[in-house]
Amino acid sequence: MSVTVVVASRNRRADLLASLPRHEAPVVLVDNGSTDGTVAAVGSALPAVRILPLDRNVGALARTVGVLAAATPYVAFADDDSWWAPGALARAVEVLEAHPAVALVTGRILLGPDERVDPLTIDLSKVERMDTVGAWIIYRTERDRGAKVEGGSENVRCSSF
Repeated sequence: MSVTVVVASRNRRADLLASLPRHEAPVVLVDNGSTDGTVAAVGSALPAVRILPLDRNVGALARTVGVLAAATPYVAFADDDSWWAPGALARAVEVLEAHPAVALVTGRILLGPDERVDPLTIDLSKVERMDTVGAWIIYRTERDRGAKVEGGSENVRCSSF
């Protein structure tokens, strides 16, 4: 697959053991200095997950650590208690491949067992052109684009599909 899912987490062992097996792409888990046995538990139960343990909590910087470790042309983010719906990553890659000027796409966020649409998703769908990034994104890595991607510039065009 041409996409890697990056998950940053701290002390969320049970959530990770439930959510990580649901991903349809390779996963890089960046552990923000967990003290609850997350690294050992995930390593034992899910050997295909690449774990990058950090010695302290670096917050959102952990996502950047995960991106740098990904060897695929696309990277998707997920939280430790969430996952991409079946087929969603493949569809996102199709969109990015078909539209080379698009740097990222966002996903529709579904909540709870009844999969109700997150109100934020509804609000963002009313925006003609999105200039901000939603909670979940998949984007081209610099290695793939061959150019520096800078937020807020004309070099990046963000569209919803």
